[in-house]
Amino acid sequence: MIYLIDTIGIHTGAHYYDESFYKVFKEHNVEVKVLSNFQSDHSHKLFDNFYKGGRLKKAWFFLKSYLKYICFICLHWRRGVFFVYQCFGMRIIDILFIVPFALSGKFVVDIHDVYSFHKTKFFPKIQRMVYRNFTKAVIIHSEQTRKTLSDIPFKGKVIDTLHLRYMFDKRYDISNLPGNLVDSIEPSKFNFLFFGDIRESKGLDILIDALTCLNKSCLSKINLIIAGVDKTDILQQEDEKITGGKFSCHVFNRRIEEQEVSYLFSNVDYIILPYKDIYQSGVLEVSIYFKVPFIASDLPLFRNAIETYPSYGYLFSPISSDGLSKTLSNIIENHVELNHYSTEDVTRYYMSDKVDKFVRELREWFNLE
Repeated sequence: MIYLIDTIGIHTGAHYYDESFYKVFKEHNVEVKVLSNFQSDHSHKLFDNFYKGGRLKKAWFFLKSYLKYICFICLHWRRGVFFVYQCFGMRIIDILFIVPFALSGKFVVDIHDVYSFHKTKFFPKIQRMVYRNFTKAVIIHSEQTRKTLSDIPFKGKVIDTLHLRYMFDKRYDISNLPGNLVDSIEPSKFNFLFFGDIRESKGLDILIDALTCLNKSCLSKINLIIAGVDKTDILQQEDEKITGGKFSCHVFNRRIEEQEVSYLFSNVDYIILPYKDIYQSGVLEVSIYFKVPFIASDLPLFRNAIETYPSYGYLFSPISSDGLSKTLSNIIENHVELNHYSTEDVTRYYMSDKVDKFVRELREWFNLE
């Protein structure tokens, strides 16, 4: 039995990975139970969503969740039971959840993001100490993570895998969706989607500036949809350019529900990923799952995707509004029905060799028969 621990869950869509993890191991006859902030047939709601509400509410929910977590692990710490903890950047929360148990081989840290290692000065010293001194085994999903671990240096077991392919339900009931979201798709135009939590590194400013550089003919053919939570007032900073721009734009500054995600990704023409920095991208995985071509910054993660699967999308370089505007102009003015998501690329993408290797290595580490 493997317990997959996910403290974020439905808050930002981490549960899509939970679903994939569960299904992959089920196919290999390994029992998995998810411990998170939502309930389903294969998940147990151990945590409250301590990311929502005021400070006191969040603190109270976190304290309750942490105490329940410690009790649960201690009560289930027995032969044949193992734990995989999903780590999204090694926040203080992650340190508190990892340190009590990670010295045991029964506890593996699944590293999804190392962004915070490179963006703060003091905190990475603590992060490195946790990995160097308190962690025996990790799962990684990118070469950037491997390099970061090598720089620490991390001497434990490294289990390498691709980011598990998403396998959630794509269906939606349009009658249950908000009218303004349904109407945000404009069939007569190119529908571009900027999706996910909005922060400075996601490059919304690059996108908006790129649009203002386009000629009137191109702008008249563009419909931009911005969907995600903005906690840093970036939308407010860009508001004048958005409202004053000569392009159609629909903004949904909120959490996007599951059926809304399915509707948007099923109906847009392109996903735009104008990121300034990235180490792992769930939005990229969702766009591939829905076979929506993406337009992305020339960063290692995206470059590797395009070099491996050329029909999946486009890169723009330099990483600037000028670079993106030229790419957008070229796509719009020279539009043809391109063979996005070719049969050859899709077949290679879903080849199971790497997934089989990952499952085998984790089973061997846990000594699962």
